[in-house]
Amino acid sequence: MFKKYALILSVLTLFIASFNASACDDKACESAYLAETKRYVENQIRRAEATKAERHAYSKNRQRRAYALYVHIHFMLFGSDLDEKPNRI
Repeated sequence: MFKKYALILSVLTLFIASFNASACDDKACESAYLAETKRYVENQIRRAEATKAERHAYSKNRQRRAYALYVHIHFMLFGSDLDEKPNRI
């Protein structure tokens, strides 16, 4: 889903840029505008990837906290052996 979003964002931005680049009078203006647009798209993709990495790290930390809580509760209820299956629930 992320790749689709990034692709749609980049295609849409380049599509809009192609219309705005036609307003330039010479090739230098057009190439500068397209280079700026390309940098903008790359920055947006980089920002989206960083956000995705942050969400993944947050998810992993949440899983670790949940497991630590499970281990703590199991230890408090059944003792220290996690491999042993408890007879009661």
